[in-house]
Amino acid sequence: MAEPAVDCVLDIGAELSECPVWCGRSQSLYWVDIPKGTLNRFDPANGRNESWDMGEPIGSFALCETAGDVLVALKSGIYRHGLATGHRENLADPEAHAGAAYAPTGPDVNRANIPPTDNAPASK
Repeated sequence: MAEPAVDCVLDIGAELSECPVWCGRSQSLYWVDIPKGTLNRFDPANGRNESWDMGEPIGSFALCETAGDVLVALKSGIYRHGLATGHRENLADPEAHAGAAYAPTGPDVNRANIPPTDNAPASK
């Protein structure tokens, strides 16, 4: 069987890109670079990528019904972020109980990093 042809559409040198989400409104692909702490929007029509620096690692995001707003899950909490304004509203701090002792040392410290939680045994 022949291998399908694959073309690189954005050679951006991301450290760790995750969370691809297609936005029908803007006809663009949103994605994050976790360690760089950037939320990105790639427009395939013109090949342009726009990037917003969150100032800390970003784990995930969701598009809001209000155009230009996103929910972002950052190391310090969950926020509503205005892409045009840069205004950020803190909605939740799921790791507040960890306080100053928080360090990314494993799932016992950070609930958001727990691997799949079903009862299936881990494959080896």
